[in-house]
Amino acid sequence: MYNSSPMADSFTLTVPADAQYRTLGPDVAAKYAEVAGGTAAEGHALSTAVDAAIQKLVHGAHHTAAVDLAFRVAAGSVEVQLRCEGRSSSVKHVIHGHTH
Repeated sequence: MYNSSPMADSFTLTVPADAQYRTLGPDVAAKYAEVAGGTAAEGHALSTAVDAAIQKLVHGAHHTAAVDLAFRVAAGSVEVQLRCEGRSSSVKHVIHGHTH
């Protein structure tokens, strides 16, 4: 599921917690960092951090659970707020090439 308002830099993505689908979150995080003006290496770093956060959140979660990832660019960084079954986590990564 993809939710976005026109011309907004932020959006929310919901992915199933099942291992088959949860890689979508880190993949989108990497591309979002690049669209925000970051390098491929910065995208990879954000992707790795988001993946680690998802792994912690889904540990012990019900097999039908979903992870909500809210992406936004703020003050030269990309922030991702993650939620799953009442648990939450936050990842923030500075984008050195930030232009937005």
